[in-house]
Amino acid sequence: MSSIRNSSVRFRIYEGSDDQGKLAGTLEGGGLSFPVIVESSSAYISCVTDLTSESVSFRLQPFTSCGEDVADIPYNLLSPMFPGNYPNYAGCIWRLQMNSSTTLLFQFSSFDTETNYDILYFKNEEGNVDRFSGTLGSSDYTMTATNLTIVFVSDESESSTGFNATVDEANLLSGTKFRDANDKIHWVVPRAILTPSSYFCCDILCDRNTG
Repeated sequence: MSSIRNSSVRFRIYEGSDDQGKLAGTLEGGGLSFPVIVESSSAYISCVTDLTSESVSFRLQPFTSCGEDVADIPYNLLSPMFPGNYPNYAGCIWRLQMNSSTTLLFQFSSFDTETNYDILYFKNEEGNVDRFSGTLGSSDYTMTATNLTIVFVSDESESSTGFNATVDEANLLSGTKFRDANDKIHWVVPRAILTPSSYFCCDILCDRNTG
């Protein structure tokens, strides 16, 4: 769906034939920050507006379904048909559910999509949205989430190779980890950033199942 051109308009999109179905998403005026993908054979669209609305536009398109619910990390995030070109009208959804708020690291070894038209979106449970398109090559990205939704959508033309990324919990400390007799985890980290050839130890209290 494309953007809505009036801030007083709101669409609610449901799966099924009426507004008793699952709410797939909401679109409001001022532009579309995150796509709505309906994973059923029919959709019901409710529109609410006021008397100031002069023009409303949105676009519905069929899509090739892909993606999955991700139960475990590390995980390999791939665009459909990678390393070949992804199809036009792709609509992929990956859902990652963590046990607690987790900083996830996405290490992209490749990223190449049609700029501004074939877009990879990230959205956490707080509604924070990041989006990427174009040629980014090898790059890293992090987002903190308990529930993370990843969506990839492509339009009707100009596909490319897409993306390949490994997903894992971000290790915000680099160095050597060990556990002492009291079940406290220690990190021994090179202090090269501050003074070369010296070391320091930072302690992190963790439960028995950590690390």
